Amino acid sequence: MIRQPSTTHFPGSPGMTKSLVTLKSQVALLLMLLLPASYLAAAPSEWGASAEARLTPSVALVQLLGSTGGTNGISLAGPSADRAPEPSASLLLEAAILFSDPDEARAKSTRQAVLLAMEEATGLADRHSTDYELGEAVLALAHERFFTRYVEAESRLDAAVLDGRYNCVSSSALYLILARAAGLDAGGVITKDHSFCVIQAGDRTIDIETTNPFGFDPGSKKEFQDSFGRVTGYSYVPPSDYRSREKVDGRHLMALILWNRATLLERSGQWAQAVALAVDAYAYSPDPGSQRQLEDRLYNNAGALLNEKRWREALPFLERAIGLYGPSTRLEGLAGQARLAILADELELMDPRSGIAAIADAWEQGLVDRKHRDELLAYAYGRLAEDERSVGGWSAAWEALKQGMAAAPQSSQLARMAETARKNWTYEIHNRFAILYNEGNYQEAFAVMEEALTVLPGERLFRDDAATALKAIKP
Repeated sequence: MIRQPSTTHFPGSPGMTKSLVTLKSQVALLLMLLLPASYLAAAPSEWGASAEARLTPSVALVQLLGSTGGTNGISLAGPSADRAPEPSASLLLEAAILFSDPDEARAKSTRQAVLLAMEEATGLADRHSTDYELGEAVLALAHERFFTRYVEAESRLDAAVLDGRYNCVSSSALYLILARAAGLDAGGVITKDHSFCVIQAGDRTIDIETTNPFGFDPGSKKEFQDSFGRVTGYSYVPPSDYRSREKVDGRHLMALILWNRATLLERSGQWAQAVALAVDAYAYSPDPGSQRQLEDRLYNNAGALLNEKRWREALPFLERAIGLYGPSTRLEGLAGQARLAILADELELMDPRSGIAAIADAWEQGLVDRKHRDELLAYAYGRLAEDERSVGGWSAAWEALKQGMAAAPQSSQLARMAETARKNWTYEIHNRFAILYNEGNYQEAFAVMEEALTVLPGERLFRDDAATALKAIKP
């Protein structure tokens, strides 16, 4: 008696559905790009990622931009070199208050306190003969009048002015405003995780570590006096190791308040709210640093949507962002992932042949790369092969998979499925032969093998079966 082997498992719909789930899970890629210093006192009203995240400047910022000359040429493809002139000290103050987002009462109190300090800073210019002395006096004014406690995560101007809580961002912003009011040529400097100020004093550029009351011209000797004005010693503030320092203007320094607030929002998963702040920061200060910050926040909100499998929300958000701010390789890459996931979802609902056509259209439109196209085709042809097998057996399934291999010749998944179908077809033919042979129908059994060998002339199982039948026919 001829043994009848059973067919092996064919990875049809169940196996390929699992593969499709794996493919969609690969779409959920999120890169979180955070700044180290941030703080937000009040919890926002909305949480999470949103396709409706605000992508245009707020009404309040538009009004502020109108008073500062506005900006143009805003695009992720590259900020415009045609920038509005530097705002006055009073307008920088208005930006810092707006970006800190205090309530109306705190905003009024902050404005009044800083305007009084600006008047005092203006008066200091009459009592100091050099910009060097004046710059140091302005730092002393800021610390004596406002700063009491360093809080690394506190960037808001109102917190520094009204509560005394400050960090490098808020102290730099306030020092710059007061220094400009005093008539100094003052600017900002940022490093990877820090900010401070500089002034031009004659032919020297002086660093001001605004977080320290003795931070003027770090590295110089500072007299330390008692309450009666007597010199009792010196306080030495060593110069900080400011690597990769970048000089920035007043707009950029004020925008740091928004960026640090956005960072804290992201740390608590409030991606859409972080986008809104970055949009305002970029509209106010459209420079390369703001450009990178905005792109990162857009990327993170879209990435969060993808992680939550909200493909159909992520895609329009990305398309709106790209439409408003221009081409971005990173954002377009996420948009491609969203389209891929949407297509994968739709394939589960389509009949296999319609799915294959949809994948071909996506490939022609450049919506999927070759790797993902081949994975999707493996899924669709796997389902088609399963359908064909239920009607025409393993031969029909094998033919369907050979079509798939022609469409995606580099797909190892299709090649494995096709090999499984081929083996199962050989077992199917062998089993037909075995039934006929065991019933004594040797001639008919031989005919089955003759026909099978025209398809696979080198198949050893078929040759052995044919030889067995011939031996029975002609003993």
